[in-house]
Amino acid sequence: DVDVLDDDLGEDDEWEPAAPSVLVRVLGPPRVDGFPDLGRLDVSLVAFLACNGGQATEDQVVNAVWGGRAIEKATLWNRISKARVSLGAALPAREQGSSIVRLADDVQTDLCVLKALAARASQVSSGEAIELLLQATGLIEGTPFDAQGYDWSYEHQFNAEACEAVESVCLRLAELALEADDLAAARNAISRGLKALPLNEPLYRWRMRAEAHAGNLGGVRAAFEELCTRLADVDSGSGPSTPTEVLYRQLVS
Repeated sequence: DVDVLDDDLGEDDEWEPAAPSVLVRVLGPPRVDGFPDLGRLDVSLVAFLACNGGQATEDQVVNAVWGGRAIEKATLWNRISKARVSLGAALPAREQGSSIVRLADDVQTDLCVLKALAARASQVSSGEAIELLLQATGLIEGTPFDAQGYDWSYEHQFNAEACEAVESVCLRLAELALEADDLAAARNAISRGLKALPLNEPLYRWRMRAEAHAGNLGGVRAAFEELCTRLADVDSGSGPSTPTEVLYRQLVS
């Protein structure tokens, strides 16, 4: 219940937002915050480990980052040693005799932080939830894993997980914001969501609701027409789903 007050949360009053020592960005073009000089393979390696719970076997890393190409284990560990020059303690040295590649415990993805904010938002008042979800949507920079060499994000379902989390957070924020008559927050949620998921019809439906809420029927029409154009660009024979068309007719009638 989003109307539960903080005072009723007991021990959860001590909740603190995640503050990773190193933030790995995957909600957009992948990068590692604070380490702009990392090479493409290094970023992919760190992102894979971070998405995979912070560790993976040598074979898992090679299969993901090198696309299964046959490379020597020495090549892998030389690459890791090179990345460690920049990352330091965030990428610990291998334990003797181990085939496990690890990140430090406090290296996290922006997806992990977003999901933690969303989980907290489900436990607090709607006003605080809006603030938390605004922080969460602030992490969204574009289409998840938007770079070459990230086929592993699809193979391991990390991309699907990211898209589902982005959609859930943005739709929830749009709904709460409109209930609170906070049009700016609703528009923020929708624009961030569509930046990541440009063909997402549920987000377009909330965009139409937001513009109708503002009394902007021109904005409702513009949103619907933009969706129609985008869908036609992908497939000339496709158009909005029935729920989207029904909502559009209701809002403009």
